[in-house]
Amino acid sequence: MIISGTVCVLLFFIEARICYALRNGGVSVRGMKTGKRIAAWLLAFALTAGALAGCGGTAGEGGAADSTADGGGQQGENHGTAMGRYVEKGVELNGSALTDWNSRLFKQEDGSFLLADNSGFILRSTDNGASWTKADVPWLEKMKTENKYILTMAIGLDGTAAVVWTEPEEGTEDSGNGVQLKMDMQLTLIKPDGTEIPVEMKLGEDEWWINAVYISDDGRIFATASGANLYEVKEDGSSEKYLTIDGYSIDLVQFHGSCMILDGYNVDVPLIYDMETKEYIEDEVLAEFVRENFQNRDSYAGKSHDLFLISGGDDAIYLAGKTGVFRHVLGGSAMEQVIDGSLNILGNPAYKIMDMMVANNDEFLMVLTGERMTRFVYDPNVPSRPEEKLQVWSLEDEAVIRQAISKYQKDNPAVYVEYEIGLAGNSMTREDAIKNLNTRTMAGKGPDVLVLDNMPLDSYIEKGILMDIAPLLDSMSGEGAVFPNIVDALRGDGHVYAVPCRMQLPYVCGKKSDINRMTGLSEVAEEMELMRENDPDAYLMSVPSAKGIMRIFSPACVPAWRTEEGSLDTEAVSDFLTQMKRMYDAQINGIPEEGVQTYEADKSYYQEFESSDGETLEDSDEIRTRHEAIHLLGGRRQFVAGAVEDVWEYNSQLSVSKMEGFADYVSVPMEGQCSSVFWARTLLGINASSKSSEQAQAFLKIALGDEIQKEVLNGFPVTEKAIRDIYEKQRVVYKDNDYVSGQGGTYNLDEEEIIMLIRVPDEPEINALIAWIQSLDTAYVEDKTFENVVYEEGERYIRGDKSLEEVLGSIETRVGIYLAE
Repeated sequence: MIISGTVCVLLFFIEARICYALRNGGVSVRGMKTGKRIAAWLLAFALTAGALAGCGGTAGEGGAADSTADGGGQQGENHGTAMGRYVEKGVELNGSALTDWNSRLFKQEDGSFLLADNSGFILRSTDNGASWTKADVPWLEKMKTENKYILTMAIGLDGTAAVVWTEPEEGTEDSGNGVQLKMDMQLTLIKPDGTEIPVEMKLGEDEWWINAVYISDDGRIFATASGANLYEVKEDGSSEKYLTIDGYSIDLVQFHGSCMILDGYNVDVPLIYDMETKEYIEDEVLAEFVRENFQNRDSYAGKSHDLFLISGGDDAIYLAGKTGVFRHVLGGSAMEQVIDGSLNILGNPAYKIMDMMVANNDEFLMVLTGERMTRFVYDPNVPSRPEEKLQVWSLEDEAVIRQAISKYQKDNPAVYVEYEIGLAGNSMTREDAIKNLNTRTMAGKGPDVLVLDNMPLDSYIEKGILMDIAPLLDSMSGEGAVFPNIVDALRGDGHVYAVPCRMQLPYVCGKKSDINRMTGLSEVAEEMELMRENDPDAYLMSVPSAKGIMRIFSPACVPAWRTEEGSLDTEAVSDFLTQMKRMYDAQINGIPEEGVQTYEADKSYYQEFESSDGETLEDSDEIRTRHEAIHLLGGRRQFVAGAVEDVWEYNSQLSVSKMEGFADYVSVPMEGQCSSVFWARTLLGINASSKSSEQAQAFLKIALGDEIQKEVLNGFPVTEKAIRDIYEKQRVVYKDNDYVSGQGGTYNLDEEEIIMLIRVPDEPEINALIAWIQSLDTAYVEDKTFENVVYEEGERYIRGDKSLEEVLGSIETRVGIYLAE
């Protein structure tokens, strides 16, 4: 049997769990780039372009753009418009559906291409990748009958295959808990005549299993094993350690003539290794380009790569990622953009490159995450850059906006979407970025579409800056429309000026008898005090942080902090801080030292490895959306709270109650100073003065449309249809794995590991989620400038540095200035 996407997900979760466990043990497995180079590279001499020629052909300067570059075509007959750019073309797979793991492309000696997918098929294309049909592969059918699960494979030019496989643990296929695989991955070579040669590999102590295999154009076979070692596999099945890159993890191996290109976790810049001279080659132009554009990249062997490198077949290599495709001659002085990622699917953060091939006629084939495949073909009759422009502005980079831009550009090739990020590069403060936007907007030079998260929404409405989009939203009907209650929560006097593209759900989760008593903010504080009284050593939420607790509960409170006239409601803020101090005191007075140390370790880990701009854990969304429910199983949480991030976290929370002894655990909407609250995310509005209002409305429709909503990142869709479509797909994909989509792990107080299977919800549970969303009528619209005043001053009161009256006076003064601006 061939490994399905369901089992692949299990493997992915296992790896993630191991990394998490190691991290909590003080070992950083995978994180940010170290900025260090291996010694061999440090000692490398500066090589001339001529010395680099052995890697791919005759090295050249590579400074001039060729005719295939975006924007590099000839002038059009009218208006002097530059013509020619790469456009996306569909790929016909003839009914075959890709999995989201280890789909790979291979060239063959006869000029055809192969697409291997570990769900159980190999496709062949004889028309440069435009269409694919199933290939007859006897050894693949044989492995199915032998009940072998394929993790990954590589196929050489002559048809030789190197296959990594394993078998199910005995008795797990019919256990009802999903197939559990043996972790001793095997590697077998299969010759074109069907001869099978088992491979003997002795892995290093820190290596878990063979996770990737590669075959060069001259037939050499290499394998990696989740670590720093690269192994060469011989034709007779023997193997030897070929290369070790201490401190790194190899996740991408490509071949360029006699050179090997390596990339992976902790790698500062891709490594170029000359297999003939056995030396590393330094290319400063390539290195500086990667540092500037792909410094904090991720790479998962067989899964996805933020940066993918591949040989161009001549003297150049190609680099591909979200910003596009770039051509570079090793040793040359230029990086030439061939494809602009902002004009196509590459700019969509929902998709990352899994594999890539340079086809004939300088076309590109790409297999992407999200079970997608596309090809890029150069069209000389398309303008290099559309002349019509739509401007979109957000304070911070928004993944959903990039998803929508990618879709909009594909549907509207004559319009160029210019996306401006106010805080890009951290060149100004949040307040300065907003003032700059306000000045431009009041002068009639503002963007067409505004993302209003952490913006003074009420002020914009009062000043008439935003268009009423109620007619647009009301024209959308049926399951594909935005939930009516979500729209109505932002409706005032019949008008709607902003709509969220995604949402998250404030919740509390724990034992039903405890959670049922948490019917408001003071009741949560009272319950925490009771828990502390009954168990002086309890962990409670295990959040020994005043600001952390405030930010966890504030989504269900902030809407109450403003009066109907828009001024500060001092009484509501006073009550909030009073209850927060009760919660903090109950939390901090008795929490075991191990709980404090773990929280501090989590803070350090977040800031070092996950924060993109130095943001602390307490300041981040992560403090609210961390996947905490699983820790209820180990006794290190008596209850948890925050915001359910997406459908996958909803699945995880439901799975807690399916563990033995936890049937009485529930997750319910958080009740604070407000009830029935949702966190409105990626709020879109249209500039009332926009000269492109029709295009702006079309952009909103795309952002709220089914294609984007089904793939929305970091949040729940805002349409019922998208949620049901997501779950319909999950139930199809995971049906053969007993609806187990993955697993998570934690440890109990005796340091014994607990494994939780994460299951896809059934129909009643999906309906319960829909009902939860349909019950919500209060929007939490985050405004960090406003809220941070309360958090900063509130900490001084909660910690006992100032009286409540003193901090309320400071809050009134500071907020008054902000609201008056």
